[in-house]
Amino acid sequence: MLGPGAWFVLVAAFCGCGADVSEIQPLREGVVLPELSEAELAEPLDPRRIAMGASQHLGTERVCDLGFVGRVSPVSRRELRRYAEPVSHRVTVRCRAESGSGWADLVYAKDSASLAPFLRVDTRIRVRVVAEEGFDGYPVVAFVADLGAAPPAAPARWEFTPVAAGDDISRITERGECALMHIGPITPARRTDLPENASHRTVVSCRHALGEEMAELAFLEGAAPAALALHRGDRVPVMLHRANGRLAELPILVYGGP
Repeated sequence: MLGPGAWFVLVAAFCGCGADVSEIQPLREGVVLPELSEAELAEPLDPRRIAMGASQHLGTERVCDLGFVGRVSPVSRRELRRYAEPVSHRVTVRCRAESGSGWADLVYAKDSASLAPFLRVDTRIRVRVVAEEGFDGYPVVAFVADLGAAPPAAPARWEFTPVAAGDDISRITERGECALMHIGPITPARRTDLPENASHRTVVSCRHALGEEMAELAFLEGAAPAALALHRGDRVPVMLHRANGRLAELPILVYGGP
């Protein structure tokens, strides 16, 4: 079984994409920020929703309740092509929300980079949604302010639910069932080996009687929002698109659920 650390490293290794970040304004001393509405505070950002409709989120300010904080890294000259000049440092974070949680590429401008090492899990931060895809294909959000402790996270009981075995993906010829063990970040489908009418894709791990197998799961136009509701332990109907795709020769499945 893949542990959380191995899953994170494997997904990160396959999903590098570029993005532009423009007009990032750090929080400077003496600057008074406009208050966020009750609705914006009550519904923390689920970064996965940015992939579903970036135009609705770009430029907006939201709150991110941190469920994971990675290592802060300076943005090298070589990496600057992903971003505009103001970006100084970046860190991979996971924002948790009622609808679920998702990975984000949190970036800092030079004037606010000194605050990056103080990020902690269970902290609420204010961010500006900047780009649909950045490091590792994650949505890019710019740090605006630290808002203190985040409300306690609701228990995600499904994370510890035993997973009943589904079909062995390597033996599927047309249709089958994937018993989900892990679900990776949801990103737009932009490769030619994916189904022509696919809008989004993710990497999943399917449990079967002899172990687990990884695969790419593609969502056709109109079906992508269903990805937000998928959890470990769900058994989802799938159709085989290709036995070997271009992503590490993983099989490509097509989501066949409602």
